[in-house]
Amino acid sequence: MQLITEAQVQTLLSRQPAAAQAALREAFVQLARGQAAVLGRSRATTTGPDGAALMVSAMGAVLPRTLGTKVYATRNGQFQFLINLFDSVSGLPLATLEANELTRVRTAATTALA
Repeated sequence: MQLITEAQVQTLLSRQPAAAQAALREAFVQLARGQAAVLGRSRATTTGPDGAALMVSAMGAVLPRTLGTKVYATRNGQFQFLINLFDSVSGLPLATLEANELTRVRTAATTALA
């Protein structure tokens, strides 16, 4: 299993923006065709011992070749995102990505696709 750092994500996205947009588009097409499914966001919140607002959120997606989860922690409105990818044939973990930049780019790309 591979850990892909925020710096590596930024490099890959800046070198191949068209490939990233094409992958996102294909995921939406697979979802529209019923070939993919999503697990809606779930959240748990509390207040930390120092009074900080704490939250953890999770969601998931099943695509023909990849299964994934996105989890993130929020502390006083500051987010930290991780994405975990699994192989759909073996179920084995493929990678964990630090995903702050990926989330930022995905949000803008989804708007552009719409």
